[in-house]
Amino acid sequence: KIGVKGSLRHKGAVVSRQHANMIITDRDNATSSDIINLARTMKKMVFEEFGISPKLECQLLGFNYDPLR
Repeated sequence: KIGVKGSLRHKGAVVSRQHANMIITDRDNATSSDIINLARTMKKMVFEEFGISPKLECQLLGFNYDPLR
């Protein structure tokens, strides 16, 4: 509903055209930072539009903090 399918990207990471809850690499070179930054942007957009803060459906490994804050 925030209109990001296939269009919102951060460097090598892009929101899937088929499912807005999936982040994919379209250049085979997305880093974990690209994915985190894209997810952070999406989370902020959802909060600004709907006033809710989405939770991750996956577990992030290798972080000692919440990288989406």
